[in-house]
Amino acid sequence: MFPKHKKLYSYKGLVEAMKAFPAFAHTGDAKTGKREAAAFLANVSHETSGLIYINEQNKAAWPTYCTQEPYGCPAGQSAYHGRGPLQISWNYNYKAAGDAFHVDLLHHPNLAAENSTVTWKLALWYWMTQSGPGTMTSHHAMVESGGFGETIRSINDAVECNGGRSSGCQQLRYGPVPTLSILVNFLYFAIRSWTSAAALAAGGHAGTSAAPAKKKGISPGLRRGHQGTGRCEGRLVLHLGLGQGRDQGTARRRVRPHDP
Repeated sequence: MFPKHKKLYSYKGLVEAMKAFPAFAHTGDAKTGKREAAAFLANVSHETSGLIYINEQNKAAWPTYCTQEPYGCPAGQSAYHGRGPLQISWNYNYKAAGDAFHVDLLHHPNLAAENSTVTWKLALWYWMTQSGPGTMTSHHAMVESGGFGETIRSINDAVECNGGRSSGCQQLRYGPVPTLSILVNFLYFAIRSWTSAAALAAGGHAGTSAAPAKKKGISPGLRRGHQGTGRCEGRLVLHLGLGQGRDQGTARRRVRPHDP
């Protein structure tokens, strides 16, 4: 599915990570499960150019993801840049995610760039439990009535929605539909098989959610969202390793939870 993916992004790591989030791709009917799996992989492919990039490519932005909290930034001012499938950044996200699945990411954030299970857990934690700058989690958007556009808003809001970056929300991206159908069906049934086997082996499911991260202010340079259509419906779910990465091989700067 992702022929050039880095070893960090392994299927084994994803399977292990999903044990902590059994509601992922298992909420609602089969069609809903497939839709969520496709949406997740579309965003992942979009953020990493097909699971190629592990660390955020814009190193100049790395020092900007440390905000003053009671716990500070013990790993260093530049240690909390975007990493992993959804390029999660900010010290408070690493703290909250690490607390949720019992890994000390605040002091050791680079585990998200070294351990396959940890990197997938970090992405699924955000997808399943965090609304970020949006109004709902990406999981909720796909299993309820929010739609794919709301997953973009929850992940990247001002950068891609409401007039930001026309190549994001405003531009539809289409891929070969027959190929997409095959990929989504494969992924969905693989997930069902993996998690069912894991559940049987473990004698049940693990917990489904974690406490949400405290919302914080967006970086000043990105706070002023442009007034536009208010829509975030572009970039359809068709980035699944089909060679249409938005930024031509450059991972995006991540914007994390904020209050408008």
